[in-house]
Amino acid sequence: MSEIQEEYVPIEQIVVTGNLVKRIMNKNIVPAIVTIPLGILMTLLKDTACTIVAGVLILAALIYLVVIKDRRTFDIYDDCVIVYDDKDRTTARKIMNEEVFEWTFYDSSQQNSCIIFTLNDYTKFAKTTFLLASCVDTLRKTMPEKELRAKQLGAARERIKKFNPFGIQDVFKKKK
Repeated sequence: MSEIQEEYVPIEQIVVTGNLVKRIMNKNIVPAIVTIPLGILMTLLKDTACTIVAGVLILAALIYLVVIKDRRTFDIYDDCVIVYDDKDRTTARKIMNEEVFEWTFYDSSQQNSCIIFTLNDYTKFAKTTFLLASCVDTLRKTMPEKELRAKQLGAARERIKKFNPFGIQDVFKKKK
């Protein structure tokens, strides 16, 4: 049984043996990059109010891109996940793939979206992220059999196969 780090430790103490699959950062730059051309187009309208709003939009996007520092939230390796602390950028937590019983995600437009890991000792660990889709896609590549939703769909498939008195086709079967 491999060791689980219960608390965040300094990054220098974490030993990684696998290959990096994806680094998930905190800042999403797509909205800022889209805002700048939108602001430039608004200045072409030659209306004073549009020019002022465009200037504010461009300034906010540039501040977001240049001044606000990006930070790592996850490093997903093929054998483990490194979760970085939000409060202290020099500490992180290593979770080995073997120690994860299952993982799922919570997506919300009103609250923070997060990844929830249930470990083998049934403790839960949640981490918020702004780039949820990227994180979920990468976890589906590295730990597909441990996703809670995949387990639930597999159980539903088994129930349908088991109880099929009328010869109904499998509704979960992928069309080719």
